[in-house]
Amino acid sequence: KAAFITALYVVMVPIISQLLKKTAPINVYISVAIAVVGFYFLCIKDDLTLELSDTLVLICALIFALHIIVIDIFSPRCDGVRMSCVQFAVAFVLNGVLMLVFDMPLDLRAIGSALPALLYLGICSSGIAYTLQIVGQRDANPAVASIILSLESVFGVIGGAIVFGEVLSLREYVGCAIVFLAVILSQLDLKVGKKPKKDAKD
Repeated sequence: KAAFITALYVVMVPIISQLLKKTAPINVYISVAIAVVGFYFLCIKDDLTLELSDTLVLICALIFALHIIVIDIFSPRCDGVRMSCVQFAVAFVLNGVLMLVFDMPLDLRAIGSALPALLYLGICSSGIAYTLQIVGQRDANPAVASIILSLESVFGVIGGAIVFGEVLSLREYVGCAIVFLAVILSQLDLKVGKKPKKDAKD
């Protein structure tokens, strides 16, 4: 359920973009609706009752949507790698302060045993991934970017099946297929019925 609520940022991004007077082609909005259906099949197995914890996850989705919008605004105006470095520097300082407040004293043994996972998370999942997002969003509509980024949930399910041997249900396969369909549809150029303009000399 938390995965489904988090994925709702694909809906929030085009809504916020509309408020900022930035539109997208109609097929993108259709893709957003299709993606939400796909995530419902992929993530929801029980009833969709909302609790306080779900509200916090919804706030998380809103913040992630705002993050995509902010990148869309600033990435064309500055170097993407530098912007990423500033982003991680700020995150380092803020999380360092929170660590000193809530996680002292540090358990060095626990950190040592989790070091490979921490390095992968810090370098690949955060450093490389978010830098590529900033660089890639320079020329991408934020609504399209949100749909592509939402594939994280699909790859997570597929990765769990490959690495940990988790068995996917038919419902989850259908969900993955629907989300992939939404991504493909968002990339199509649906300019139907428009004829090229004739040269003035003709």
